Amino acid sequence: MAIERIDNAAWLLSQNAARRLFYQSDKIKNRNHDIIIELYKGLIDTGLAIQLYKDSRPASGTEHLLSHALEMMTYLNHEQVFHGHKVALGTVIVSAMMNEIFNENGSFFRDIVNGRLMNKDLLKYRLSIADTVPLAPAIKNQIQSISKTKTPDQHKLEKRIENIAANWTLLCCKIDKHLPPYKEILNTLLTAGCPTKAKDLNLNSDYIYSAIHIASLIRNRYTILDMASELGILDSVIETILSYKYDII
Repeated sequence: MAIERIDNAAWLLSQNAARRLFYQSDKIKNRNHDIIIELYKGLIDTGLAIQLYKDSRPASGTEHLLSHALEMMTYLNHEQVFHGHKVALGTVIVSAMMNEIFNENGSFFRDIVNGRLMNKDLLKYRLSIADTVPLAPAIKNQIQSISKTKTPDQHKLEKRIENIAANWTLLCCKIDKHLPPYKEILNTLLTAGCPTKAKDLNLNSDYIYSAIHIASLIRNRYTILDMASELGILDSVIETILSYKYDII
């Protein structure tokens, strides 16, 4: 997409740390000494990646934005929920979204390839989100400001959609090779003892729905949430992953 800079050294630090640990979830659950050491090494590596990149981006994607969104929502002021637990739930949610969007058997594949999808009222759509979610005034102002900063004008949006359509098959192939399947991610988190459903954190579908909507608007970075909103399919994707198909609620 050529929207965000990718630093190869920072990328390798964070990605290699994740891959060293991904298939060790049972040992992490059982507090295996050697794997706990690897876990801390992974935390150090991601910290170094952040320092190298001079931004939290190498260790913070959609899953962290979802966690931050939940933390910003005023109803959580009295809740004592670990940040990492919300990140785990965010990982399940974004994995389901990626599966739904990039699967060639999914609902959107053909329309994306043919360039038929685009949110022509993208800025209006994003600005309206702040008014429908229970947030402090300062946070609403922040969301409105970031929405205006990150939303491309109509010409740039059209070019971006054309680029997405032209490279969609290649992009899906890269995602498929890089990202573990949804079920694999889900089972790994379950094995480690992480929460994987909203009810595990005493959250209902309304809160998750709102968090997904505002998550991409609290930072000026590009994620799958931005792509979905630019294509005009974010609402449909949210409804799908919050249905019984994924059992996230």
